[in-house]
Amino acid sequence: MRRRDYVIAIESQVRDLGLAFAPFASDANTTLLCGRAEGLVLCLAIEFSVRRASRVTASWFIGSTMRWAYRPRGVPSSALVRIAELLELTEREVLCGPEETIVEGSSDYWWSPADAHSAELMSKAILLTHPRFLGKAPLEAIRRSREWSERKAICRGIADVVGRTPSLEELEQGDTLLQWVAAAEKVLGPSGEKQHPKHRDGAPELAKEASVSAALGVL
Repeated sequence: MRRRDYVIAIESQVRDLGLAFAPFASDANTTLLCGRAEGLVLCLAIEFSVRRASRVTASWFIGSTMRWAYRPRGVPSSALVRIAELLELTEREVLCGPEETIVEGSSDYWWSPADAHSAELMSKAILLTHPRFLGKAPLEAIRRSREWSERKAICRGIADVVGRTPSLEELEQGDTLLQWVAAAEKVLGPSGEKQHPKHRDGAPELAKEASVSAALGVL
């Protein structure tokens, strides 16, 4: 089963969770789905193994903006969790299968092979762990985080320059991002001198983060 087909199979099963493909955020081994939960950005990563192409896993992440896996000081590790970690041992025996020895407390499980059957099992695990992740996620720590607040303020400033809220579908069109890059350059200054020292991303990366965050309605 091709990776793209595998991810599409997962997305079709979890669409009711309000998740959609995240523009600009995927690479050869990882595809991100994004949505909004509790006024924050909720991400689901479908991750294929670099070493063994037939192995795949998934992780939940939540943050103030569309900045995958960003976890500043003071935000607990429960903001980024492998889905298998949120399953009971008996659930893992059913949903993860015997591909590897299932050890209680282990979170590093990879489904294999990446076929239609494992996609069905992973989808069930995702649906089961979604409320559990949100129930344990450090929502207040994220909201109190100074670094998250600073990052969100930068994204909001970029969105204010653009002056309109895009849709995720619109952002898939290449020309749309150019306006956000120009806005990011204006916010950062000609040499990036207005950028906060803890957030040294270039204008293109901040434009992607700000545009998707705006589309999700979290700014």
